[in-house]
Amino acid sequence: MSVTPIIPYPIYRRKPTVKISVIFDTSGSIDANLLGMFVDTLNDVMRTVEPAEVWLFHCDFQVTFVKHYEYPETKLLESPRGIPRPRGGRTTAFTPPFRYMAEHNIKVKNILYFTDLYPTQETPADIEAALPRLVSQIGARKVLWLVPSHIKALGGYWKPNVGRIIWIEPLV
Repeated sequence: MSVTPIIPYPIYRRKPTVKISVIFDTSGSIDANLLGMFVDTLNDVMRTVEPAEVWLFHCDFQVTFVKHYEYPETKLLESPRGIPRPRGGRTTAFTPPFRYMAEHNIKVKNILYFTDLYPTQETPADIEAALPRLVSQIGARKVLWLVPSHIKALGGYWKPNVGRIIWIEPLV
């Protein structure tokens, strides 16, 4: 009687293919607590999505920091002390990271913008005129504006004409 050896099924792991851009609003209205909340939320997303590439931007009224990550570095960003300290000023502009990506031919399918949605450097009309064209040049299919939920209660925030707002809570 011969015994047939048991051959285990191979484990297939799909290779990550998603390319995303993550933008942190680092203007004067974003304090260390908000930045920490943004990073915690981002890490929660990274564990789920496991992107192939991440373009990380810091922006106040201009792009102040850019870093490109490739898998497996994309799995988890460190706590706020582990990412470069924001060098933001007091004003906010939303279009500079989109312009940077368009000018440098950075193509991503998804954009996550962590912000409080209070533009001070650009008028809402200027933002709304530029964003659709810039998002199209980048090739993005989704733009998600991740905003702390307490901003909703405060009101007076800008309502983007591209993408959608995701209200976020601190992770406990």
